[in-house]
Amino acid sequence: MRAQFFLPLLALVACLAVADVHFVNPPAFVATDDFSTNIVMVEGEYEDIQWADVTNPNNSRISVTMWQLNGTEFFGAPEYVIRNASSDALSTPWIVNTQKNLTLSPMFYLNLFLEASASQTSTPASSGLSAGAKAGIAIGVAGAMFLGVLAGWLILGRRAKMNNVQTSYYEPVKVDYQLQEYPQEVNAEPVARYELPPGERPQH
Repeated sequence: MRAQFFLPLLALVACLAVADVHFVNPPAFVATDDFSTNIVMVEGEYEDIQWADVTNPNNSRISVTMWQLNGTEFFGAPEYVIRNASSDALSTPWIVNTQKNLTLSPMFYLNLFLEASASQTSTPASSGLSAGAKAGIAIGVAGAMFLGVLAGWLILGRRAKMNNVQTSYYEPVKVDYQLQEYPQEVNAEPVARYELPPGERPQH
């Protein structure tokens, strides 16, 4: 069984988006709470997506994306219906398909916008470097600065941790007496001496 989903359409104003474009097939989206008048497309069938009134002074390539719709709000990442079509394209054939979960919402809308033109991105700057080269240099410098800041932060953090560690030490034991270099007599009371009478002395 092929899935069916509604496809109301709306041209969004975004970076390099086309503000005055309008879709021919399917018809333009109308802000309303009643979506019963929206067309229903069957997944796997062929459709010819058409648009008109594209203001494209730089001959930029055209892309059309499809967004899942929840009421009047979009959500999730877009899917491409066509990408980098020629600047004068006014339609594209499309086999209806989506990778989105239709149980969340079967409603979608389309967005047409202009890709950045090759002439704009490859125009050399006054210094002789192209805009792409300047962007690459800027990204490289920013990356180097980030790595330098990160390294400094790690070194300072490590030093701070080392300074916070308390050093363990032991105080020397204090002795109440002084050691003598040479032996000395001990200060004490003299010992009393007694002699036996001559008759009681042992005979040798």
